[in-house]
Amino acid sequence: MHDNARANGQDLPARLARSLLTIGEGERVPSIRRLAAATHMSVGAVSQALRQLQEGGAIEVQKRGRLGTVLTGRSLGALWAAAEGGPLVYAMSLPMHRRFEGLATGLKTAFSRHDIEAYPIFVRDSRTRLEALEGHRCDVVLMSVLAAEALCGPAQEVVLTLPAGSWVLSYAVYYRDDAPEAGRPWRVAVDPDSFDHTRLVELEFAGQPITLVQASYMRFPQLLRSGAVDAIVWTADQDEIYLGPGIRRRHLSEAADALVGAQAASTAFVIRAGHDALRAVLRAALDPDALIAVQRRVLAGDMLPNY
Repeated sequence: MHDNARANGQDLPARLARSLLTIGEGERVPSIRRLAAATHMSVGAVSQALRQLQEGGAIEVQKRGRLGTVLTGRSLGALWAAAEGGPLVYAMSLPMHRRFEGLATGLKTAFSRHDIEAYPIFVRDSRTRLEALEGHRCDVVLMSVLAAEALCGPAQEVVLTLPAGSWVLSYAVYYRDDAPEAGRPWRVAVDPDSFDHTRLVELEFAGQPITLVQASYMRFPQLLRSGAVDAIVWTADQDEIYLGPGIRRRHLSEAADALVGAQAASTAFVIRAGHDALRAVLRAALDPDALIAVQRRVLAGDMLPNY
């Protein structure tokens, strides 16, 4: 046997598992001859690989006469393990507030329900998360819909979105109540490593004379309290960190909020384009309503974060 043929034979169960992930329960499974032709393998090799998946608990099939063979049951977890040979890895923002923790908890709950081995990695900035996706360091990236619409191209695909309030509650402007002296532009903190934050600052202060002070968002509270900056734009999920003596909060301007408010607060799930098996797994395993329900329980304190 040639090396390529041997490699294809060893990879056959994985290739079949990827194909079967795109077939729903109750749907017809392609005939063994069609699978053999599609994989360029023998009928015997395909039959053996299908038996291997059945014996491993990945699929249940039933012959129904003229209807052919029907997929009567499947384990998303077992099929994913057979297809990819490892866990499903998703990248999301650092869990800096309870809303992110609730989302991560909802994902773990959903994947566990389907016996899918999955774990999160936490990466700052949507652009860096996309780099991790393209570098095959993760399978799925979570980011705001705002970032997904701006940053994703033909090589990426948005497979699922969650409504406003799933990513952040909203964004607001936190500012010192001692206005700058006459003639001095407001000093506004900006984190150049955060796409969402940078875009929101641009829109919120468009046309206004300001001085941008570049800094990591982790330094924002200190800069605001010390008077090193006059204002920041940040998520209202962290009120308790930013509000205090001499610090006020207001909503984004109507113009900025109308342009990007909902997109900045909504969640997008991004994968590499053309990954049919992963798309099928995510759509089968992740129920948006169930994810939001878990997130709300965590936010309310009725459920401990677990991710």
